[in-house]
Amino acid sequence: MSVSPDGYDELCGRGRLAARDHKTNDAIALFQQAIAVRPDDPHAYEGLATAYIVAKDVDNAIANFTRVMLLKPRDAKAYVNLGALYNLKEDYKKASDLLRKALQRDTRSANAYYNLAIAEKHLGQLAMAISSYRECVRLQPDMVDAHINLANCFVEQKQLRKAIEHYETALKLAPQSIKAHRGLAHAKQLVEEHRQTDSPFGRLVDTSKLHGRDEVLAHARGLSDEERFQDHSFLQLLAEKHAALVKGLARHMGEQMEHSLLNINRALLQDANQTIALASAREHFSATLEFTRQLYDQMKSQGEQLRQHEAQLN
Repeated sequence: MSVSPDGYDELCGRGRLAARDHKTNDAIALFQQAIAVRPDDPHAYEGLATAYIVAKDVDNAIANFTRVMLLKPRDAKAYVNLGALYNLKEDYKKASDLLRKALQRDTRSANAYYNLAIAEKHLGQLAMAISSYRECVRLQPDMVDAHINLANCFVEQKQLRKAIEHYETALKLAPQSIKAHRGLAHAKQLVEEHRQTDSPFGRLVDTSKLHGRDEVLAHARGLSDEERFQDHSFLQLLAEKHAALVKGLARHMGEQMEHSLLNINRALLQDANQTIALASAREHFSATLEFTRQLYDQMKSQGEQLRQHEAQLN
């Protein structure tokens, strides 16, 4: 251990050892002594803030990380730590502001994106939270909690395939993770429930009866064999078309909207590129809007075909 002439390094070293051993009172006292020796050196404030975190004293931890931020305004770590602490205090707006400032100083901070995603999710910004979690796992692919939280967000968006993918990634990294096991089981259960109950035509068609159970529909509608065959074929074809359209919409929305959200995030973080990034985002949103309008027109037309078909057979 290096020893400075005034004992500052020794005090900080002993303080870190005490904090590591959860001797929080000793750690706090040692770092306070170090601060008295060098009141403008940020390292003792960082150590003192860490000791307060170990002691679960969030307010004093915030006060000392704020001091670090003032002494090292270009260092992203203090902003990240403050953002995480404000998340603990459930002040998510303050946390979000601080974490965006952290990313202005370090655009490759996975921890900043992780904590920002937590704040965004609690602020009701689910799509932005997903974008932040995705950037987090891109920068740090082995962050288990980020994969689990991202999967949880995908479950909320009903994007179950993506949710399962990230739960499985988390389990590859941490096979004993209870949260990942529970999340994966829940997502697979939702997939099965959706498979059993989903019907694109509501009361008109029960999709479980489309294959091998024509007699149930025939008796209910009083159709001839030829009409039953035509009806079955038409509805099956229409179901396939609708499924393809919905799948195309989901894929397009995922590709376009997520890319746009990433551009918006970058615009908020990098003023120099704001005009270019926002222009790119507007272009993608415009393309998505046009695609959605076209899809709506196609689905409306096919719905009208279904109604005409029903009218002919009744």
